[in-house]
Amino acid sequence: MVNLKLSNHEIVRQSFGRCCVQADFFDRFYEIFISHLPANVAAKFANTDMPLQKLALKNGISNLLSFAQGKTTGKMAIERLAESHDRNHINIEPEHYNLWINSLLETLREHDAQWENELEQHWVDTLRVGIDYMISRY
Repeated sequence: MVNLKLSNHEIVRQSFGRCCVQADFFDRFYEIFISHLPANVAAKFANTDMPLQKLALKNGISNLLSFAQGKTTGKMAIERLAESHDRNHINIEPEHYNLWINSLLETLREHDAQWENELEQHWVDTLRVGIDYMISRY
């Protein structure tokens, strides 16, 4: 059961912490995510240094959580991430962000023993703040 005395941000951070300590969490995310991508987009991961990519994912999620809280470090990091993912750089198209969110939610559901619908909504609300910003910068 979600502790209502904690803020939504704290609840999401605790959930992320429970998942991060599981050795296969980031591997499983990429299994799910890449399987949902169109072939031409999935091909972008073919020569990726996956240990480095998994670290970038962990940092990226942490930065999205900080961005949603209005923290300066999160804002600066998501501004850089938005630029690196825009049409002039990696070119991550806006519709792929929903695939990313859905893949993350699926992975979180599998790995967080305290998962429930209310927690999922907290995650969606938190992620949308940064993801919507990144899409606006596309």
